[in-house]
Amino acid sequence: YFEFELKNKEIVYYGIDSEKFRIDIEGGRQIRRQLGIDENALVFGVIGRLDPVKGHQYFIEAAALASKDLPNARFLIVGEEKNVQVTELRDIANQTGINDRIIFVAQRVEQIVAYYSAIDIGVIPSIGSETISRVELEFMACEKPLVVTKVGMLPEVVDIQTGLVVPPASPTRMAEAMLMLCQDKN
Repeated sequence: YFEFELKNKEIVYYGIDSEKFRIDIEGGRQIRRQLGIDENALVFGVIGRLDPVKGHQYFIEAAALASKDLPNARFLIVGEEKNVQVTELRDIANQTGINDRIIFVAQRVEQIVAYYSAIDIGVIPSIGSETISRVELEFMACEKPLVVTKVGMLPEVVDIQTGLVVPPASPTRMAEAMLMLCQDKN
């Protein structure tokens, strides 16, 4: 075998098409109208397949906590059913009392940029398996602040100007970060 040392190491992150992924204000408005979301509502959103590793349940629990201080907030979950069914997530929403404030789009969507644009603050509540998060970069390209968990590469991309990092599986800390971002108008 060969042993060698790299002297000048650099991390090259996965790239995205910044021409495709940029805010689409009108597309975001159309999605809000289609989903029955008031244009003045504050929308938190998760985009990603419905799978236990994506941590949707923690987002719902955080949404329930944050909603106490944010009466105008809505919570959007967009993603195909994989290893979690939307009915399971609806049950959690019912148990936490926010079933009337959470919206599920349980399918693959074609106008993904319009969904990013409809969301005010992105949330990536993953509890594992985030070597590279395309969704994180796409949210950022669409100029959306983020709350991400300290999983995989997520915290390496988000900084204090683009979002906040919280521990995985911690709805309380996630809700606190969501509220903090709401208070920072910049």
